[in-house]
Amino acid sequence: MEKIVYWFRRDLRVRDNWGLIRAASLGAVVGVFVWDSAVVGRSGRFARAFLVDSLVQLRDEMRRLGSDLVVVRDLAEFEGRQVVGSDEVGVFESTEAGQVGAELVRQDFLVDYDWRALPGIFTKFRKEVEPVGDVRVLDEPSLRGWVWNGERCSLDELMDEFCGVERRFSESASERMREFIWESRCLQNYKQTRNGFWGEGDSSCLSPYLAWGCLSPREVFVEIKKFEIEVVANASTYWLIFELLRRDYFHYLARQQGARMFLQEGIQGLALDWSGGNDLYEAWFEGRTGYPIVDACMRQLLATGWMSNRGRQITANFLTKVLNVDWRMGADWFERNLIDYDVASNWGNWQYQAGVGTDGREFRVFHPVKQAAEHDPESEFIRKWLPELAGISANEARMPGAHCDVVVDFDEAVGANRSKYLSQIRKVNSGF
Repeated sequence: MEKIVYWFRRDLRVRDNWGLIRAASLGAVVGVFVWDSAVVGRSGRFARAFLVDSLVQLRDEMRRLGSDLVVVRDLAEFEGRQVVGSDEVGVFESTEAGQVGAELVRQDFLVDYDWRALPGIFTKFRKEVEPVGDVRVLDEPSLRGWVWNGERCSLDELMDEFCGVERRFSESASERMREFIWESRCLQNYKQTRNGFWGEGDSSCLSPYLAWGCLSPREVFVEIKKFEIEVVANASTYWLIFELLRRDYFHYLARQQGARMFLQEGIQGLALDWSGGNDLYEAWFEGRTGYPIVDACMRQLLATGWMSNRGRQITANFLTKVLNVDWRMGADWFERNLIDYDVASNWGNWQYQAGVGTDGREFRVFHPVKQAAEHDPESEFIRKWLPELAGISANEARMPGAHCDVVVDFDEAVGANRSKYLSQIRKVNSGF
């Protein structure tokens, strides 16, 4: 019987795992996760703590099925072995897979789509694939294991290394999905709450589990459709499906564009003058720009590894459209700090906010005071992360300069940056 290594990457599950099913069809299987690899990359302490917890759960599942999961330090342990793995997007991930020579199985999508024909606008893609048809979730495979005879690192020691990191997401993927959809039934109000800043109760908080593959997008979709049949189908249930399709779009975009996802000029090839320097960048990531909602979101990220979707839009827009700092510096910061970092969604969304991606070349600006008034009307979130603002009114707490001096004048900065951006667009359109 052949001895097969199943290379777990960002697919840390046994259910609906097409790659693991393929490996099981070839022979006896042992699961292996490579710690010093591109999928771990420069992940911060919160992401690594979540990863370790997920690996422990996966090890338990693999042992229940009659196999095992081992963690190794580097790719050298694959030499001379038959390896099957998940086909991950990303330049470094693809290079790594080429070095291993593994058989790769493409699986982490909701709708199957030819990425070579992907349109440049998400809406066109969405209209092509909607309504999403029948989606099948595959059961866990029957496994026959074998005893790993290579080097390994102790998962228990990794647990000890990150034991002091506070866990925002301590439940399993299935527990989180069940709580959001069935127990609290927050799904039925998702469209109304999704722009909140807190997390639980506002958004689904499924993104870490999707980012690390503890859940497949198909599992989430099937559960939503079940909820629609048994409880209610409304704009909120549709909107979570919408977000799954947006995730699909960015994954196909990353596969299509390759290294262009990481270039300063973006997939549009738009050369902009990013004149904002390190001082502005540091003020942004440290949460001291003087704009309360921006600084509250950035301090939340530093302290927890989490930021809401609305917070990510506000802070990315502020860095690029107001501070005029190279968008790649922001994308890199998110990569190193977000618990739910996903290479395609992160770099695709940053290009979108910077105006060099799939946004139709618009100069859209989020006014931080208006955003705070709309989505944090009582300034509760702001005061949580900027305690120096305790005791003043909600309106005062959201005003620029309430907690520290502003680093730039908003109107002056936006006016100058918009002028430069539109000037560059005119040059591109005229062929110069």
